[in-house]
Amino acid sequence: VKGEVPAKMGLEVNGDDVTIHGLAVEHTTEHQTIWRGERGNVQFYQCELPYDVCHEFSKANHLGYFVEDNVKEHHAAGVGIYSNFRDHDVHVEMAIKHPESKDIKIDHVFTVKLDNTGVIRSLVNGVGPAATEKGVPTRLE
Repeated sequence: VKGEVPAKMGLEVNGDDVTIHGLAVEHTTEHQTIWRGERGNVQFYQCELPYDVCHEFSKANHLGYFVEDNVKEHHAAGVGIYSNFRDHDVHVEMAIKHPESKDIKIDHVFTVKLDNTGVIRSLVNGVGPAATEKGVPTRLE
């Protein structure tokens, strides 16, 4: 239901040495996940961006997975970000953003446009193909 019980953020991690196996965050109105802690480890992340946001979502550069600039070490694997912008033609610049560091690794990343309008233009830090075709995953090689 459009606008029902909106939440700004799904998960905010501020502590160090946090490991999560099987994390799903969906439909929040701002960043889906923000990671601020050191040595985080996520194995399997599923994220569906919100259906009913407008162009302000992309203008604010909201992301599916965001590792803050001060983080030095982080690992995530099996990361999928999905779009299904039902109400507006929303164009998100990237699914995931993290600081450039040899100790930050995001592996096995993909995006999928499930249906409707809009697009995720890149996967990680502006790199990777756009998810433009319904049901066809784009991967970062």
